[in-house]
Amino acid sequence: MMGKSNAAVLDVARQCVDNINFATKHGLPAQDAAVMITTPAGWKAPPKFPRGEIVQVKEDGTRIRRLNAMRLLAWFVGNRLVTAVYEDRKDFAIEEKTDGPG
Repeated sequence: MMGKSNAAVLDVARQCVDNINFATKHGLPAQDAAVMITTPAGWKAPPKFPRGEIVQVKEDGTRIRRLNAMRLLAWFVGNRLVTAVYEDRKDFAIEEKTDGPG
């Protein structure tokens, strides 16, 4: 997920933000917002990566995981992959970085 291109990280971060905002706008707790990601067979999570639950294991060994959107977004921000911007107290937003991590 990490490397020279930040496109995959930005896509997942945008999905996290969208899911959190959707939950709050519809009266659901933001802490319950989640995203689904697919990881390859044998993938090892980076340090402090949020743990989720495996929803499905496919025949080729890939795994579909459900992760808490707030925790995943916090991990991205903590690793300086995206910058959180709060437009107001009810909406989340991210600032997109065009260069690599750090």
